[in-house]
Amino acid sequence: MISLTRFAIKAAATAGFRIGRMSRTLQYRRSRALRELNISVVLDVGANEGQYASEIRELGYKERIVSFEPLSIPFQRLQNKARGDTKHECLHTALGDADGTVVINVSENLVSSSLLEVDGDSVRACPASARVRIEETRLGRLDTLRSDIIHPRDRIHLKIDTQGTEKNVLLGASRVLEQVNSVELELSLVSLYKGQTLMPEMYEMMADLGFQCVWLERGFTDPASNDILQMDGLFLRSSARKSV
Repeated sequence: MISLTRFAIKAAATAGFRIGRMSRTLQYRRSRALRELNISVVLDVGANEGQYASEIRELGYKERIVSFEPLSIPFQRLQNKARGDTKHECLHTALGDADGTVVINVSENLVSSSLLEVDGDSVRACPASARVRIEETRLGRLDTLRSDIIHPRDRIHLKIDTQGTEKNVLLGASRVLEQVNSVELELSLVSLYKGQTLMPEMYEMMADLGFQCVWLERGFTDPASNDILQMDGLFLRSSARKSV
């Protein structure tokens, strides 16, 4: 069932209206960008069980989605959820800046699983993020997969939720980025995974790539201190910034 908030956002986005505080949400701003930038394909990197794809469908996005998920159990659930949606393709792979195979650290809660080792701050704030096993998976670059998933005239929205390896995904996507108009990614304020790139450097990298941040929203929070540990950011290509 769609929540009342999502239902209202969907109705507002479809009609082109804003409804009070609902216009001040990442979901609304994303829906507006997908519509006004004429996005033809969403690359859902780190799809888990398909929560993100379901959300953008509920909020009115009707074009292609390509979801990438490296873990076997979430991928099976993702495939089952996408079944019947002819515009939703699912690929069983991790993405990064190299091609081959890689070992992923599987967390108890699955959603915190990462190619990087989980750091102490993450486990303290969320004990279920601790590693319980490892799993070998395919690793690929978006540029390597480009000809199979991207059409020459596609306008792309790139969502990256890879638990600390967002920079690596971008480094492996230099050609794909030429067609990307908007990017959504997690930005960590503290080290949640060993060796990850933190928010200041990611922000600078996005600027160097020609994208401007237009929305930041609180993400992962330490339940004990209420400190914000991670933000969700929406970036638009600078040349398209004034149209959205």
